[in-house]
Amino acid sequence: MVANTTSTDYMTTGYDQVSLVDKAYYSQYATNFTNYTEEEMQMLYERRNDKTEHPDRPWIVLQDDGSYRYYANFDWYNYLFRKTRPQQEYNLSVRGGNDKVKYYVSGRYNREEGIFNINPDTYDTYSTRAKTRCEKSPWLRYSTNMNFFSSSYKYSGLSTIDNTLMEVDKTLMSSWPAKTPRRCKAIYAETHANTTINGTPPYFVDNRAPMLTIKSI
Repeated sequence: MVANTTSTDYMTTGYDQVSLVDKAYYSQYATNFTNYTEEEMQMLYERRNDKTEHPDRPWIVLQDDGSYRYYANFDWYNYLFRKTRPQQEYNLSVRGGNDKVKYYVSGRYNREEGIFNINPDTYDTYSTRAKTRCEKSPWLRYSTNMNFFSSSYKYSGLSTIDNTLMEVDKTLMSSWPAKTPRRCKAIYAETHANTTINGTPPYFVDNRAPMLTIKSI
């Protein structure tokens, strides 16, 4: 397996992510970006070395008002991206004939999958070739050579990459290492500080994750 050309050792701890973003945001706007309290920051700190959820340190906590608070660590890079790119290739050819007529037919199918773990993009190609050669007489002969090629590329997202990237901000709030898509029953984008997401309140993002018994403390 070919090693990555760049480092993928990205931040995976909720505490470090929240601390970094809040400090950067505070220097510009004199308010924190998140709404974690000092007590909650301590809870994040206590979980910073947990690779998986510890029974004594739950990652998702149910509040008295019915809302969820997230204290998880999560490796988004390896959750979203593969380390390998599977590829399949199939070839078939047939040839034959006699002294007067010869023929050759071949076909090829190739599939390449992209780096995404979830709904990977796929690139499929189909190609065929057909050749014939016919000798009618010592002074008359003819031949044919025909090719066909078709390809398709399918990927998750909107119609263009620009439109897809424009929608990224709608899920940024649910992409913190402090939150995890695998262990809670649903993920919501949250508003932070005095801001909203594109002028709208929190809204549903993803319900693919399995149900989990939420702990309240």
